[in-house]
Amino acid sequence: MEYSVTVGESGLNALTPGQMLFPDFLLGKIDRLLIGECKRAKCQAFITMDYKTIVKFRSSIVREDHVGVLTPSEWWGILKPWFTL
Repeated sequence: MEYSVTVGESGLNALTPGQMLFPDFLLGKIDRLLIGECKRAKCQAFITMDYKTIVKFRSSIVREDHVGVLTPSEWWGILKPWFTL
């Protein structure tokens, strides 16, 4: 599924119809859209370097949305043992 974010006349980010925003404790619309799309696609984890917002609220995201949040280094720690296979 493809979606786009557009800039409206007000200069604010506008979401295309049918997109869901999750969760409410994330202040940025784009952050909520990303987590919402991850949840909608039934992903097990979301990998990000956004330490100020998404990683900061990782425990709430896991608890409320059942999506794991990992940094790239944490993801590499999971993959590294299997990398040589």
